[in-house]
Amino acid sequence: MNKLQIWNAALGKLGGGFERDMIASETDTNKDARWCSHYWDAARRKVLGEWEWIEATKYGGCSTALSGSSLPAWYDGDDGDTWDYIFELPSDCVRFLKQTNQGSNDQTLACERVGKYLLTNSLSDAEETTAYIKYIYDNQDVQSLPEDIANAIAAWLAYLICQPLTSNAELRIQLLNEYHREALPAAKGFNQKQVYIEDDEGRDWWADAGRT
Repeated sequence: MNKLQIWNAALGKLGGGFERDMIASETDTNKDARWCSHYWDAARRKVLGEWEWIEATKYGGCSTALSGSSLPAWYDGDDGDTWDYIFELPSDCVRFLKQTNQGSNDQTLACERVGKYLLTNSLSDAEETTAYIKYIYDNQDVQSLPEDIANAIAAWLAYLICQPLTSNAELRIQLLNEYHREALPAAKGFNQKQVYIEDDEGRDWWADAGRT
């Protein structure tokens, strides 16, 4: 599903039948399109941050170590007895999973996350210049996501746009329950069926276990 299909799926959950037109373009200026656009990033990031999705898992380095005026206002140095470095997490990080060593991803290093910052004693990338981490990133290429995840995003988007578009509190509760009881569990269940495969040519990929 692409972005427009997800938007229209969300609108479909609000009901209204033919009284509610489908959005034809991301640049539409009607009320439905404006609210879908307003909540789009929040809905996508919310769902991606709920689980260790295979299609949104990423390894990478943090920023360079912060110091001096670049340190966050709350950091007063008292943590210096425990942690040697403080890094800002990548801007596309929606869920931090662990710090590990580059080239040895099975290891988990001691660290602490505080908001968008990572406190650690280890420089774990190959050049030993930053913290190398595993995290869930904001995968904006929604067409690369399985339909179950797209459906979950549509369900949460429907919940967000329900109030400004319908003012129907009862429907909003129904949509919240649908997301937590149906859409999100279905997406998690599909993801858990997938397995990691390395083919004869050394290429790594994910496949749906039990399916051909």
